Amino acid sequence: MPLSKAFLADRKKFHFILVVFIVLLLALSSILQTRYNQIIDSYAQLTEKIPGFQDSYWTDKTVAAGNDSNKLEEKEVGPGEGVATLAIVLVNKAQSDISAIKGYLSLPNGFEAVERRYGNSDTESTVTSLSNNSNMLLNNINGLVANSSSNMQPNISNVAFASHDSIVRPGNQFTLYFDIYITNKAKVGTYQGNLELVYSKVLTSGDITAKDIPIFFRVPGKVILDVDTKNQYLTPSKVNKLSIDVVNKGSADANGVIITISNDNDNTAENLAPVTRSSPTKSVQQINSTSSTPDNTTSATTISSTDDGNIDNNSTTGSSSITTVGTQKFDVGVIGPNQIVSIDPSIYPATSAAGTLQNLNIQISYGNALGNRETINYNLGLMITSEPKESNFNVYLQNIDNININSNQSKSNAANSYDKTITAGSIENFVFGIQKTTTDNDIQDLVIAIQPSSESIKILGPSRWSFDNINNNVLPLNTTVFASSDLIGKPVQLNFNLDYILNGVAKSETLELGLYVDGKITIRAYDFEINVVGDEPNLVLNLLNEGNVDALFTTAEMIPPISTNMPSGIAVNNTTLKLVEEYPPMQYLGDLAENSPLPVNIPLKIPNSTEPGDYPVSVKISYKDNLRNDHQLIVNGTVNYSPEVDDANSDTGLFSGLLGPIIILVIILLIGIIAYVIVRRIQKKRNSQRIGTQDHQNTDSEDDLDSILRDND
Repeated sequence: MPLSKAFLADRKKFHFILVVFIVLLLALSSILQTRYNQIIDSYAQLTEKIPGFQDSYWTDKTVAAGNDSNKLEEKEVGPGEGVATLAIVLVNKAQSDISAIKGYLSLPNGFEAVERRYGNSDTESTVTSLSNNSNMLLNNINGLVANSSSNMQPNISNVAFASHDSIVRPGNQFTLYFDIYITNKAKVGTYQGNLELVYSKVLTSGDITAKDIPIFFRVPGKVILDVDTKNQYLTPSKVNKLSIDVVNKGSADANGVIITISNDNDNTAENLAPVTRSSPTKSVQQINSTSSTPDNTTSATTISSTDDGNIDNNSTTGSSSITTVGTQKFDVGVIGPNQIVSIDPSIYPATSAAGTLQNLNIQISYGNALGNRETINYNLGLMITSEPKESNFNVYLQNIDNININSNQSKSNAANSYDKTITAGSIENFVFGIQKTTTDNDIQDLVIAIQPSSESIKILGPSRWSFDNINNNVLPLNTTVFASSDLIGKPVQLNFNLDYILNGVAKSETLELGLYVDGKITIRAYDFEINVVGDEPNLVLNLLNEGNVDALFTTAEMIPPISTNMPSGIAVNNTTLKLVEEYPPMQYLGDLAENSPLPVNIPLKIPNSTEPGDYPVSVKISYKDNLRNDHQLIVNGTVNYSPEVDDANSDTGLFSGLLGPIIILVIILLIGIIAYVIVRRIQKKRNSQRIGTQDHQNTDSEDDLDSILRDND
């Protein structure tokens, strides 16, 4: 029976729906299978342990490449170190082999990563395929590496990169080497960073990412020891105290420091001497425990200098150059950063070492910031002078008013120092004292010569003296000196060259005396007078600096008058007339230049009862010189005061004062009379006009009446 069209249509719809259902069922099955696999993989990753942090240290490895997991030699690093290599040691805690390990270390403040392109074929391309979570980070590193290859300077980023391309078996260690730039902002101490690892399992596809692995590393600091001495010149045939400073210029403590002065074959005793330690903020004295040699004798180290400058050992009885007397080993202890430790060994140079350069061997043993023991050697150069630096005389400036010095005068009194200044542009007398400092009286044929250090200063008086014998402790030298004006404000030096014979041996020495060249300030006041400025009297005078240097910060102040026949500074008695009762305040004038008059105006309040006449006035001038020393000068003068005549206060003025109002009153009266007369005339004129008008009107009325009467007639 043939099927109907409706049945066939329903059948096609059914088949279509069935096909769609089967397709959806297959798609859902595939999605569920994929999700199941992801869940299984995630569970496997969760149950699988990631590599763990084991150790960290700084190493001498300068390029972060290679797969050697053996620990390299540690090194000290400190703030501002620059580029250094940080080794991070990790252990594979997984149950399978891992490889293609890449690490990204996030650094704290004070540290910056330095990315480089390495020469190994396995790491030539720094970036490999990673998981989607780290693609952006790798792109940044690609840019840094590309820039690093094009520029000579290393590139800086916030994340340091390192890789390890060998297979790491379960339980084995592997090391990642990160190149890190240590800035000056870093401090000595422990820091934490976060490490992200990207690696893959052997025979397994895909990458595994382990994030936020805590990494701890330490900046231990560096110990940098240096040696210096304040007195490199030693005197032969004499025990010299040599002050040697050992300074720690690093950023970490030097622990257990022991300083030994010796050469290679010395058997030094275990004497421990006191040391002085100082820092930029303090200085303390530390005395270490000491121990003596078994026989309680003092040890000595003999060092000699050969022709080629090498240091040889010799016995103390042989031909020696310099010998260390007393303690040779100093137990210093701890030397902190920027701390200085001083030791004071005793050195005896032989007479044969005079005029030569000797080397002193200094050995320093200490514990560094990593706890390792290190030993360093220094050769300290010492110059042995040709002859002992001994002076038998001293020079100073004597008081010119007292040049006779008693031979029994004490040195403290004889060496009294007076004003060591010389005025430029003028000839001045000086008395120099040559004082004998030795107790040896056998000094003969003494010759003294003065030699200025500048061509602008000349000795105009005697410049050379000779003495056969010295009977007094002090020899006065009287002479005159001239200094040019171009030396104003500068120090000069006078050299005293002495030649004499002491105990039959000719000797020479030079004494130095410093002087300061100052200018001359001479202030003169003139043209004292009283001027009226704006109805107010002013004391006017002119100041002139006749010297050769400016008077600084000059002020003027009017004071009670000083009598001209009395010494300066003595006020006149109360019977003397005074121009003012109340003195004006001090006035600031500024700098008073040389050879340039400066006018001074001082406002005055002169009482009305002051009579005319001559009055003495005194003005105190204060100023400073180039050395800012205060000076005061009182200038005196006489002014003539003539008050202005006031007519109102005199007889004529009184008359005029009375006459003036009378005249004004008369004028007012005249004006009133004139006004009255004018008003009266105006009124009369108006009245006359009014009367004429009325008469005219009356006449007209009468004429009109007459005309009317005529008409009626």
